[in-house]
Amino acid sequence: MCTLTRNHLTSKRSFLLLFAVKQLNIMNLFNRIPVVCALAIPLSVLISCNKLPETDFIWGPEDNPEAGDVIWFTNKTPEASFYEWRFGDESESTLENPTHIYAEPGNYEVELTGYNDAGGQTKSIT
Repeated sequence: MCTLTRNHLTSKRSFLLLFAVKQLNIMNLFNRIPVVCALAIPLSVLISCNKLPETDFIWGPEDNPEAGDVIWFTNKTPEASFYEWRFGDESESTLENPTHIYAEPGNYEVELTGYNDAGGQTKSIT
């Protein structure tokens, strides 16, 4: 994760970026100290060192579930910190590993969107 401190950017993945940005030598207008910024906006707002989460999930039971059966969903998205599930029947959940019961038989498109500070990524399974 990138963070903006008083006069430098700290991140495991930001050494080259830090070097390039520090060469700009932008001064803070309020207290005249060098800071990493672009157009007076902190760099941490403009750049995220995290990648989008690689959203993935599994479900079960896979063998001919019927209406009224409990369907479980296991989230396989370790990089995310918040989740949105859509079960294809107008039901939703924000639990990490929800269960769901479908009232009617049919095929449903289930979507999981995993979010982190870089944004969100969606995966769907029908």
